Amino acid sequence: MLAVAVAGSVTGDLLVGGTGHPARAAAADRPVSVPAAPNPAMVQLDRLIAENVALRQGAGRGRLIALTFDDGPGAYTSAVVSELRRLKAPATFFEIGEQIPRYRSLVAHMIRWGFVVGDHTWSHRQLTLLSNAQVTSQILLTKNLITKVTGTPPLFMRPPYGAQNARIRTLAGREGMLTTLWSIDTRDWTRPGVPAIVAAASAARPGMIVLLHDGGGVRSQTVAAVPIIVRILRARGDHLVTLPQLLALAPPAHLGS
Repeated sequence: MLAVAVAGSVTGDLLVGGTGHPARAAAADRPVSVPAAPNPAMVQLDRLIAENVALRQGAGRGRLIALTFDDGPGAYTSAVVSELRRLKAPATFFEIGEQIPRYRSLVAHMIRWGFVVGDHTWSHRQLTLLSNAQVTSQILLTKNLITKVTGTPPLFMRPPYGAQNARIRTLAGREGMLTTLWSIDTRDWTRPGVPAIVAAASAARPGMIVLLHDGGGVRSQTVAAVPIIVRILRARGDHLVTLPQLLALAPPAHLGS
């Protein structure tokens, strides 16, 4: 008889030298591992970490735009998440470690609902003013807690205030995280009004990463702006994605520091 490959495993009897040796036949019945195809997002993430650059945007192909939210989890995170879920709009959230315990259940559910959770340090300190040990502590404490709560380690680290340099990128990369900035800052944290937030976000072009906030203050204007932003972007043919999806589908060809 011939061995038959089915779904990556080998089944059937294997005749060796016409003898049908039972030990060899048994060995043939064991599943044979087939190497998994490389994850496109991880390939790109590893490449950018190795190049020691910060992610600011992806390529323009595919009309992809990534909405990102900083400074949560907080009192308005649930409302932001609810609006996004209602609209089936993916997004990435950069969370402050010391705030996670109070919203532990919500954070765990966000991963199950398809959102991505990134590292925004433990206490929102400016990393460029800290020692290597302090920087590592800020990002590693948060990484470990996110992993414990969600079962998924964060792959992206956004430095508070966007303050970063080659040293910060290297330290984040050692923890397996890509330093991530943005293409457009909506400045929603200043509470400029819903129309201003919508106008800023709507200026995004394919490949861009939009910065919004679900924490750090009163975010009712952001909550109100989210569904309007989603509708406007989709109406003109843009597709909302998480950061891993952006890397997988429209990776940047080259990035500066």
